Amino acid sequence: MSNLTAPRVRKLGYDFATMVAAAAHLGRRYDLARLLTAHADLAAAWSRGQFLRNLQGLAATGTTVAETANRLGLPVEELQSRLATDLELANVWNQARLTTAVEIKASWLAKAKEGNARAMAQVEISLANEIARAAMDIHTVPEDQMCEITTVTRQTLNRWLREEAMPRNAGETTYDLPAVWIWHEAFTRKRCGAGTGPSEPDRLRDVKAERLELELAARKGELISLDSVKEGLLARERALLAVLEHVPEQYGHILAGKTHQEIQRTLEQLAKDLMVAWCRGIKEQMTSDQEKV
Repeated sequence: MSNLTAPRVRKLGYDFATMVAAAAHLGRRYDLARLLTAHADLAAAWSRGQFLRNLQGLAATGTTVAETANRLGLPVEELQSRLATDLELANVWNQARLTTAVEIKASWLAKAKEGNARAMAQVEISLANEIARAAMDIHTVPEDQMCEITTVTRQTLNRWLREEAMPRNAGETTYDLPAVWIWHEAFTRKRCGAGTGPSEPDRLRDVKAERLELELAARKGELISLDSVKEGLLARERALLAVLEHVPEQYGHILAGKTHQEIQRTLEQLAKDLMVAWCRGIKEQMTSDQEKV
């Protein structure tokens, strides 16, 4: 009875392109072809390893799902279903795609630093598109950012939700900023109109109302000012470029010879570094805006 296990056979199928190469690696102790013929579980393990190997190779070349299915001899719907339900297949596909994308962008960045005009334009377009999508989503503002924008605490936000009918996106903890400002203007007018009681002088009440309206108008102007948006984008772009500047030499060395799991952890750390740089750019812009005021 062979002590060659299914997991080992699957790894052989993944590591070697042909059965001949895998058999040569095993040596004379095992007759791989005979074992696969005699044991269905080992044959299935070999097929699984070969499928994972071929899937990874096709994904890394940028082949579409339809083209990949055709190359693997599968209906497109079957491959799509397997990618949607089989976590291992999905991970192999996604990691191959991600690794190739990182390599391509690192190549663009290296050429851009050398002065290649086309590469510089490609990097600029890529960064501008990614930054614009993240910066301009004013319809799903998270709660912590809404606190910063309105300069109030979470407790105040919750009180406004309960007692003042402040709008919030249905089923979420995010806010539609334009809807909030329409509500806030009405809320401010209502609060100013109520005054502090009949004994308060009319002139003082009018001055307070005018000041609050001016503050609200100024705040709204900051949020929609084109110059402010440009300054914010440039600050965040500078922070991201400071991180990306060292990506080719640092991550090219780090990723060499690593396993899929190690590459995934390294790329997750890169994503965290980019997020920190992004948040730093936001914080610097907010500090700059406060100093201007």
